[in-house]
Parts: sequence; C-alpha cells; structure tokens
Amino acid sequence: MLFKRKSVDPPPVTHMSVPAASANDFDRALDTVAALIKRYGEHAFDVEGREASQIKEDCERWASQLLGGGDGEGKGGAPKRDFGGVRRFFEEHRRNESVFVRTSMATLRGAIDTFARCVRTTVVDDRAADAAAKSQLVQLSDALSSNDIGRIKTTATKLATVVNASIEKRQERHRAQIEALADQLRSIRGELLQARERATIDGLTRLYNRAGFDEHVTRISDLGLLLGAPPSLLMVDIDHFKRLNDSYGHPTGDEALRRVSECLLRTFLRKEDFVARYGGEEFAVVLMDASLQDARAMAERLRKAVRSMTIEHRGNTFAVTVCVGVASLVPGETAAAWIERADQALYVAKNDGRDRVEICELPAAFV
Repeated sequence: MLFKRKSVDPPPVTHMSVPAASANDFDRALDTVAALIKRYGEHAFDVEGREASQIKEDCERWASQLLGGGDGEGKGGAPKRDFGGVRRFFEEHRRNESVFVRTSMATLRGAIDTFARCVRTTVVDDRAADAAAKSQLVQLSDALSSNDIGRIKTTATKLATVVNASIEKRQERHRAQIEALADQLRSIRGELLQARERATIDGLTRLYNRAGFDEHVTRISDLGLLLGAPPSLLMVDIDHFKRLNDSYGHPTGDEALRRVSECLLRTFLRKEDFVARYGGEEFAVVLMDASLQDARAMAERLRKAVRSMTIEHRGNTFAVTVCVGVASLVPGETAAAWIERADQALYVAKNDGRDRVEICELPAAFV
C-alpha cells in the first residue's frame, strides 16, 4: 500500500544578529589609525625630493583630518573625512620609500663593489711590481758581487726602469681608483647630509654644537680624497668678546652671539654648508665644493655683514667685529691637522689687527 508522505514545512531560517559597530568603536578605530600615521611620520626619513620634516608634517595633517574632519559636513552633520585621500597618500609614500630604499641599496652595493675592486687591483698590481723589483734587486746584487762595471750599470739601469714604471703605474692606478670612488661617493652624498641633520643643536645660537662639528669634520677629512674640490674650513672668532661681556654684561654678550650666528646662517645658505658653534665666542664653518678663493670671498662677506650690524644696550648701540681663519683640506690630512691650520690663520688675523680674514695657503706640493 502506498502511503502519501505528509509534507513538512522547512523550519524558519533564523539569522544570527551581529551587533552594529558602536560609535565608540568607530572613534577608537579613528584614534588608532591617526596615531599610527603620526607615529609613522615621526620616524620618517628623507627620500628623493622629500625631506623627513615635510613627510612628518603631511602625516600630522592627515591624522588631524581623520580626527577632526575636513571642510564641510557629511551625512547627519558628521565631519567630512577624506578616507580615500589618506589611503592614496599612504600608498604613494610607501611606493616612494620602496623605490628610494632599493635605489640606495643598489648604490651602496655599487660603492662596496668598487672599493673591493680597487683593493683587489692594488694588491695584485703591487704584488707583481714587487716581484719584478725583487728580481732586479737579486740580479743587481749578483752584479755587485762580480765587480763587473758594465754588468752593474746595465742591471742598475733595468732596476731603475722597473721601479720608475711601477711608480708611474701606481700613480695612474690611484688616480683611476679615486675617480671611481668619487663617482660612487657623489651617488651617496645624501648620507652626509642626513648624518649632519642628526647632529645636536646648540641651545643659545641654534647652530650645530661642538660634538656635531667634530663628527662632521672628521667624516669630511676621511673622505677628502674623494670629494673633488677640497673642502674649506673657516674658524670664526668674535673680537674682544671678554671685554664686551665685562663692559655690557653676559646677557648682552649672549645677544651678540645670537646676532653673529644669524649672520653666519644668512651668509652660508647652501644645504651642504655646515655651521657650528665651536666653543665660547668661536664658530666653525665647513664648506663643500668651494675653492680657497670662494671660501675667502664668503669669509669677507661674513666679516662685512657682522661689522655692519649694531647691538643695543640701555639705549646705546655698539658694533662687533670678527676674525676669520680659512684653510682648505690637504689630501690625506687628519681633521685635527686641518683644524690646527685654520686656527693658525685665525691667530694671525687676530694678531694683525682683528676684523680681518687670513688664509692658510696650501703647501707648494698641493698648489
């Protein structure tokens, strides 16, 4: 017998209720994203065409835009937030960072490869030259033992030829190596500027302090052979500063230091110029890509700018002057020797009447 199955209605479909995100959750999410963007900006670094400070400002602006909204209102009177703009900014900046890092790493690898190649070539060539010279020395020693004047003369001439050829080849190799390394250095020169930005600032003058100067001048002297035009160092000293402090008081002396610092910054405007307070009333300036004549001209401009300014004290005005000693870096010179030569020029300027610029000329071998 066939029985008809009783139809049974399917059970009603029930949906699990998902609680909607609360306003508090949304606010916390915005706070978190904004905080991440701001923190990202705090740790930004220079990339091609953008300085870290600019990136930090952009991050802070976008974080504020998320938190406070932009111009106008959205639905329901809520602040209008440009979420798409934030995403596009972050994506574009990360792409720029990625390109910059990859390019920088490739440049660094190129510099290391060039350095390794220079070292290898030097070792191989020097080894071959030493072997040739040693062979000729052995032959000369044998000739001397034989007392054969003709043989001694011939062997000595061959030795002189080998040694002279070795010296010429070594000099040519050194020139080629320096040019190769200099090309690589120009590619990574931005690293010098970034290192400079990390230097500490003097609280009174807002210039770089002595510690920052010591680090910078040491790095420049180490790289001196690779920098093309020798860099120049200016040592600057305010004339009769002790008398100024004793006559007008330390607050006025501090004002003089600040005013001279302003003259320094207005005179040396290039990004690669390094201006520091060396100590007390003395300042130091490191100039890149500036010949000795250019450095002298800029030192004279500074001297005239300082002399033309006046400082007020209780209704009266007085002027200050400076002495400047200038020295270009000698290839292979240490930072201490470079500073000492610039200081010597400064002392000559002070002893010859002050308010003047004195140049420490390069040794004749380097002119």
